[in-house]
Amino acid sequence: MATRKEERGIRITIAVPGEYYWAMLNLEAWLKGRPIATEAPNLLGSILRNRTEERNNMLDFLAKGRGISREELIHKILSGTVQPQKLEDWVNPQPIYSEGLLIVPSINQS
Repeated sequence: MATRKEERGIRITIAVPGEYYWAMLNLEAWLKGRPIATEAPNLLGSILRNRTEERNNMLDFLAKGRGISREELIHKILSGTVQPQKLEDWVNPQPIYSEGLLIVPSINQS
């Protein structure tokens, strides 16, 4: 993994968001007296911090399907050793709840 100093030198490029979000980003930057290049990563960090519970639920679900712990899945993701998995390869698929809807994964038994 890169050190913090090395990470500071890494730059990512993203597409300009839609008109509404571009306007909101400009407003946020202006209100805080920051350039957009400074405000954008701050907003991204804030959003990621606020999604911790949702992200952990998703990681738990995916780890359970692989028969491993969340911590092991996180390690594999961060080390680049995990691959997307087909539903039929899952260990004991479980129902998921998403925005009030019950989604039951099914495996075709051909």
